[in-house]
Amino acid sequence: MNRFRVDRAKRLLADPQSQVKLVAQQVGFENVNTFIRVFKSFEGISPGVYKETLLKRSRTPIPAETDVF
Repeated sequence: MNRFRVDRAKRLLADPQSQVKLVAQQVGFENVNTFIRVFKSFEGISPGVYKETLLKRSRTPIPAETDVF
């Protein structure tokens, strides 16, 4: 059950406008601290760090491939 909630939270956290506290409620956690602890136990990082990582990746330009002959 918690795996499902964390997977759903990961999708919701991908939205730049999302907030950890609201995501916790949306996936069924009444207490944000419990959500953070459960998320971290599955992912190894807090939901806030996960969200920051996603945002950094989305802002980083992907280098164009160059042909080398």
